[in-house]
This record gives sequence, C-alpha cells and structure tokens, in this order.
Amino acid sequence: EGVKALQADIMAKIAGESRMMQARYGAGYQASIERIITVYAPPHENDTQHYIKFVSEKSGIHPKRKLKLADANRIIKPMIILEKGHQEARNFIKFIN
Repeated sequence: EGVKALQADIMAKIAGESRMMQARYGAGYQASIERIITVYAPPHENDTQHYIKFVSEKSGIHPKRKLKLADANRIIKPMIILEKGHQEARNFIKFIN
C-alpha cells in the first residue's frame, strides 16, 4: 500500500495536480526531479541535494528536466532504494508496474 501511495503522490506531482507543488511553484508548475524531491524531502528535514543527485543518477533523468507520467516509476525506484536500502527495497520494487 505504501508503494501505491508513493506512486499516486509522484504521479499527481508530475501531472500538475499536487496542491503542495502548486503552493510552492504556482498553479502551472512543471515537475522535475529537483522540484519533486525538494517538496517530498525538504531541506529542513533531509539532505535534499544528496536525494536529488541520487534519484537523478539512478534514474538517468537530469534533475531539472520536465517529467512525463511515463517517468514516474523511473524515479520511484531510486527513491525507495534511498529510503529503504538496496536489500529491503527489492521487496517494495516488485509492486511497481
């Protein structure tokens, strides 16, 4: 259920439907890894720059590139790895389409 919730959250952010993203970047925002991670893992709670770099490197997507819905699972996988570690992440990643 947690993975499905993460997928729904990331897809809403990419689709422009996230109120948190709209509050930070405006109603017509363009989602990028940098912007999503800054909202998802804010600097006052996380090493946001490390998080952005990790997800960008593992997904192969530039941190400032505008994301498409098709990119969602490419960024979710490294997010799970960073949050859970490589071994435990295997149990979660199998639930991603």
